[in-house]
Amino acid sequence: MLLLCAGVVAIAAAWREPQGPVVRKVVIRFTCDTDGSATLNVRPWRVVMLKRTEQIEWSLVPAANSVASVSITPKYIAGWPFYAPPPIVVTPAKPGIGKDIPDRVPADTYKYNISGICPRAGAPPDTIVIDPDMIIPPL
Repeated sequence: MLLLCAGVVAIAAAWREPQGPVVRKVVIRFTCDTDGSATLNVRPWRVVMLKRTEQIEWSLVPAANSVASVSITPKYIAGWPFYAPPPIVVTPAKPGIGKDIPDRVPADTYKYNISGICPRAGAPPDTIVIDPDMIIPPL
């Protein structure tokens, strides 16, 4: 807005709070069942980033018999799109954040693993692994 007042020019500007990065949220429900099996739910299964400045936040929903933590790792070691090395450890109290995609990382679909450990009565614990996707956009 431009105001002219008796030969004086005044410029009014609206202040906008700086906005943080867009965060794409992935919610994980991971419980160990008493019969030795596991129940898992990941939403969304395929997380799509629209800009490279966005972040992915994985959260673990606390529940009865839920695992204490999960690890986010690349399905293929060369297929990790973030600057910080894996794993990303997620607990019910502390989400995991994937961010900072280097320019050298090509736009693609990146498969990753979510793994957790379920105890079993009278047997060694089981490591359960599932493999959803994340899609990284071009520069």
